[in-house]
Amino acid sequence: MFSAPTHPYTQSLLAAVPIVGGARVTETFWLEGEPPNPTNLPSGCRFRTRCPRAEARCAQQEPELRRLADGRMTACHFAQ
Repeated sequence: MFSAPTHPYTQSLLAAVPIVGGARVTETFWLEGEPPNPTNLPSGCRFRTRCPRAEARCAQQEPELRRLADGRMTACHFAQ
């Protein structure tokens, strides 16, 4: 998960981790808005309100957990 994250939300969160001598966090971190309220989660994908790849499908359909070709599991319509 840390070396090759597949979920766009995970990619954004890991981009926020500062690296000595690396790019500035503000250049790589693209999450906007507030995290979803855990007592009132949004429809569809619970991460869609902050995900840079979110589309209408994300609001309409919760992504199913599926296995990727490399064996990892993900619940994202766009994870590769």
